[in-house]
Amino acid sequence: MSRRIVLVDIGQGMTLRGVLPSVALFAAYSAHVVARGGQGPYVYTITAGAAALEAAGIYLDSPTGELISSRVALGGTFPLTIRATSITGAYVERSFAIVVIAEPLSLSGTYPDAVVGVDYLADLQISGGDGNYSNPRAISGALPAGFALSIVGSLLRLSGKATAAMSRTTVVVAVDSAGGTATSTQAIKVTDLSPPQFSDWRYLQTLLSDNTNYSAPAFDDSAWPIGPAPFGNIRPGASDDGALAHAFDSRFSPTIATTVNLDQRLWIRRKLTLSSVPPLGIKMTGFFDNGYVMYLNGAVVSQNTTGLQSGVTANISSQALLAGDNVIAVRCDDDSATSSTDASYFDFLLDVTKESDITTSLLNFGGANGSTVFTDTAAARTWTASGNAQIDTSLGYNAGKFDGSGDYLSTPVSPGFDFGTGDFTIEFWFLVNSLSTQQTLFDNRNGDSAGGLVMYALSYAGSPRVWIYGSSANRGSSPAALTTGAMFHTAYCVKQGVATVYLNGVGGAPVTLPGGFTFPCTGAPRIGSQWQGTNFLNGFVRAFRVTKGYCRYNGAFTPPAAPFPNP
Repeated sequence: MSRRIVLVDIGQGMTLRGVLPSVALFAAYSAHVVARGGQGPYVYTITAGAAALEAAGIYLDSPTGELISSRVALGGTFPLTIRATSITGAYVERSFAIVVIAEPLSLSGTYPDAVVGVDYLADLQISGGDGNYSNPRAISGALPAGFALSIVGSLLRLSGKATAAMSRTTVVVAVDSAGGTATSTQAIKVTDLSPPQFSDWRYLQTLLSDNTNYSAPAFDDSAWPIGPAPFGNIRPGASDDGALAHAFDSRFSPTIATTVNLDQRLWIRRKLTLSSVPPLGIKMTGFFDNGYVMYLNGAVVSQNTTGLQSGVTANISSQALLAGDNVIAVRCDDDSATSSTDASYFDFLLDVTKESDITTSLLNFGGANGSTVFTDTAAARTWTASGNAQIDTSLGYNAGKFDGSGDYLSTPVSPGFDFGTGDFTIEFWFLVNSLSTQQTLFDNRNGDSAGGLVMYALSYAGSPRVWIYGSSANRGSSPAALTTGAMFHTAYCVKQGVATVYLNGVGGAPVTLPGGFTFPCTGAPRIGSQWQGTNFLNGFVRAFRVTKGYCRYNGAFTPPAAPFPNP
């Protein structure tokens, strides 16, 4: 009895080449694969994925290696494996995929106006096509100087810092790998608001006992004299207010131009005319002695009554400003009738507020999966990882991962986390795996009653919320919509002494803080742990941002989906 042994060459030296392009739904299709090496002729077969392709109406011609369809019937991605077999029985296989585009490529959205010198970031949504977007550009009308287009996932991003005012219509385009294009016509306007335009100061010296409401916008100050700023008593030597103001900000004159009588109150008024309102408002830089109250359109926007000469910076929110004329009034008090070294002095400068002026901490958790390096792009500070805290990319975006057992991030005590009595916003996205115990999100205290605040995710008395505590008292909570295992956006906003906790853009009940209540930074700020190393977070945090001097949200809003822009 004899045995027959058959040796089959599995294709050593053979290759299978070809590009299978994407195709639009309901269009005709034709593409080839070609075998090289071995001995022809070749027979081409589909060894995996044939049934799905046939359902879509795409077939392989066995003698030629052509994939063909007169009309593609289904959308989606169709993986397949093709085998080319030579006349000797040798073969080679290769995996491919055909993408059938069910939705045409399109752009939606509008780029908002920009301001010269102010950081800008805005997105158009890309949809349809094959999902692989590239080659963003302007095909008609130039972009504003200092701006550039980029692709971020499914977003067509316009970002940069405009260098000059302009107004033009620009056509932008995005392309997918199948060669599809989408265009959008955008009317882009850049306004130059710096420096703001003022009228001259009008001023009135009056008694401390005069309580007339000179801050009212409608008050007629036409009879007041007009004079230059600054105002104050001239004091000799190094203690002169003008010299101190100049040392605080070199734009202030070292010479005080107008003398104010002792034991009197000085009112000063002027107009601020804006062609449009800057998106982040206006930053006030000032110097005062002994105290001041600053009004914008009749409402208090900044004050200090410590009685000590000092420099000051404060943000005037865009919500308080008007396009057109705004009335600024300042009450300056001289609290001594006898001291020749006392003064009533206030002067200030205005600049368009930039992200770098108000963003004091920003963590977008950039870095490789598993990294323990956390870069704060808003300040030269270090966030130190404790326990197993690390960067995680498993959710489809970068986040900080905390396992609930000794994990947290910390950074040294900093003025950027000392909110005082002013406006501020703390916001981030988070996911918790438990609500049965206090899951600490953020803490900047060194004791339960030492001042500062702590943010918890907790189901208390059956009410799953984000809770805020400061000085051992409840300072606000979100709506009771919190669940485990889902990503939520929260924001704690304080505006003129009223605190609101938002969850996915919906605010909880506003809390009016006690008069003079302050949120200092008394301990090293932490993410993921309470100050004494308890109540650890079991979950994730992403896109963490602290804004000082500005309340970003004042009512219901749509939380930002993209990482926060670097200041």
